[in-house]
Amino acid sequence: TQQQQQLPPPPTQQLVQQQQAPTTAQDDSNVSKEMRKRRELVKEVIKTEENYVQLLCVFWDVYAQKARQLSQLSDKDWSILFGNLELILGANRVLLQNLKAQVTLVGGTGHEEQCCIGKVFLELAPYFKMYTDFINNYDAAIDVVERLSKHKYFVNYLVECEEDPRSLEVKQSVSIHSLLINPVQRIPRYQLLLQGISEVTDEKHVDHGSVQSSLKQICEIAAHCNQSKAVSNALGVYYRLSNVLGKELGFDSFIQSHR
Repeated sequence: TQQQQQLPPPPTQQLVQQQQAPTTAQDDSNVSKEMRKRRELVKEVIKTEENYVQLLCVFWDVYAQKARQLSQLSDKDWSILFGNLELILGANRVLLQNLKAQVTLVGGTGHEEQCCIGKVFLELAPYFKMYTDFINNYDAAIDVVERLSKHKYFVNYLVECEEDPRSLEVKQSVSIHSLLINPVQRIPRYQLLLQGISEVTDEKHVDHGSVQSSLKQICEIAAHCNQSKAVSNALGVYYRLSNVLGKELGFDSFIQSHR
């Protein structure tokens, strides 16, 4: 897709050399408490992103592809369940790749506090707006799961997905409910992690400005998602009420096509 093709590439060695702070020697006795904490937070970001991408892969490669083979499942229900999941997976794969590239370029494990993690998020943040569609669709997806779970073919499908070898490799829950909620919770998770990193990133750190800017963007995206979800919920209630009242009064709906 166009969005995937335009995702930023991993940083190059030359670029990192231009951005790095002059001091690169790594002696923990000379590393401040804040920098050690920054190191642990960066490691947490990367570890949780690895786990998250692994879950997204199970959701797409196992659940979505096996669902395509269900003759009883309509195209509409498939779209509701999986939406723009492929786009989200593509963006987060690039995010994980670029985060790991930063670690490599500053000397590998044990040097994570030097990473320009803010810059990585700043480059990818605009693409996280795509989460809005998935979040807005979450309630409808849960409704589809509950409705289809009354049918044996769908129950068998869920069991088959959970017992797939690719699912069994994952230590976390791979139930469809867990996989659906993970993307909904991811942006707030980034917000918390970046907030923590911003608190231990000194103004002299080469990544300070990017951390502050990326945190601001993630907060704005989170607010946008929440606002969009609220509007979506309100419209859902309006449509349901109009259908119920319209049928009681002998109309298909209060909402007319010309309005």
